[in-house]
Amino acid sequence: TMDPSDYGGPVTVIYTYTDPTGSQCLSSNLIQVLELALATINPAGPFCESDTVQVLSAEVLPVGGTFSGPVTPIDVSLPNPITASFDPSMGPGTYQVILTSIPGPGQCAGFDTLSIEVYPAPVVSFAPNGPFCFNDSIVQLTGGQPAGGIYGGPSITPNGQFNPTTLGLGTH
Repeated sequence: TMDPSDYGGPVTVIYTYTDPTGSQCLSSNLIQVLELALATINPAGPFCESDTVQVLSAEVLPVGGTFSGPVTPIDVSLPNPITASFDPSMGPGTYQVILTSIPGPGQCAGFDTLSIEVYPAPVVSFAPNGPFCFNDSIVQLTGGQPAGGIYGGPSITPNGQFNPTTLGLGTH
């Protein structure tokens, strides 16, 4: 057996046969091993199913390339990068995107595959807090689920602390 990646051009292959009398006969042939055209998809993902449409990019040489799988081509003309869109709202799962480069003279088409993982959108909730008094000291908000999220709003720190005096009177 021969590994084509070990050779970069024509390879002489010799076939030898020894007949019953012990005489050897030879025949040879050239085998051409062609290089692959470049096809590389840039890494992408994972995504959440609630994420916006994502732009995938790839490098192809020397002529161009095509995407296949759950994508919509955006720009597949050179110069690089070529692009396609991927919509995570298709739902949770693993999606395969395939890039095929168009070969130039003396080349074979190149291929690259990207597996994109899409996770389900988490259910996010925030339990009611308060009421608070205007003169209360710094308050820690609680009840954000799942744990590990970030609180936000006027005068509220990312970890959920605020001073009612700074926030002011009223419903916020």
